[in-house]
Amino acid sequence: MKRFLKNSYNLPWKYNDAPHAVLDVIRGCNIKCAACYNNAELKIKTFEEVKADYEKISKCRKVSAISIVGGEPLLNKNLIEIIKFLKSQNLAVQLFTNALLLNEE
Repeated sequence: MKRFLKNSYNLPWKYNDAPHAVLDVIRGCNIKCAACYNNAELKIKTFEEVKADYEKISKCRKVSAISIVGGEPLLNKNLIEIIKFLKSQNLAVQLFTNALLLNEE
């Protein structure tokens, strides 16, 4: 069993070369789920704050994919600008949302 556990953590990357990062663009949400870790008051990051966060990440390691998370990222009015910026960095972008604010538009 020990050998299995030791080998199960041998990923193709280590420490500062992991190709994925998580970028938090907002605290707070439009719903209150009982099991959710995020019960913070609404604090929306500006585009400049998010860009600075990404620049810190990119100095630590070369990422090829990034997940946008929060609370509820769709509450951030700068979300489209943030996604366009991240895509311009040749990143695969994932959005973690409860999707309640999505519509046809």
